[in-house]
Amino acid sequence: MVRAGAFVAQMSGGEPRGHALGRTYLESRRKQMRKIDPALAAFMCVSTIESVAHNTVLNGAEMLTEKTVKVLVDETTGLVVGYLR
Repeated sequence: MVRAGAFVAQMSGGEPRGHALGRTYLESRRKQMRKIDPALAAFMCVSTIESVAHNTVLNGAEMLTEKTVKVLVDETTGLVVGYLR
């Protein structure tokens, strides 16, 4: 069975900086998370956040109200925290 960290490295051609920082942060918070490989969790969380940010910029971020941005941040946070718990 392939470890998630090796899978992530294979998929990304090496661990990108954001994923490495995310993994380090999640490793320091292991007791607050469900039992999951920190490298895989970092890959999932960072990729999710990057995707939301990227799509927001591509789809007219300049037209978003401050309230909508707050809701978007709150929803993304809920998604990531829910995944980790």
